[in-house]
Amino acid sequence: MLSEAQECPPGTTRRIEPWGAGKGWLRACVKYDGPWVVWGAKGKLIEGQYIDNHRVGRWTYYDDNGNARSVETYVDGGVVEGGLSGR
Repeated sequence: MLSEAQECPPGTTRRIEPWGAGKGWLRACVKYDGPWVVWGAKGKLIEGQYIDNHRVGRWTYYDDNGNARSVETYVDGGVVEGGLSGR
């Protein structure tokens, strides 16, 4: 059941998201490490990199036409430059 407590091991992050075309839920302990790309119906929406569960380096956010609308630079999981307008 979704409301049950879930303990995740150190170094992981709890993630809950819809699964199976809306018929269920995925509940997992994950570790983000490596390239990260989010795709929408019309193309790439977000591109960046995780190292040890932290966003690092350049993260680019795209509009529905594939144009970069914003760029953020991360160090140790925090934004040091840039930012999304209207967020």
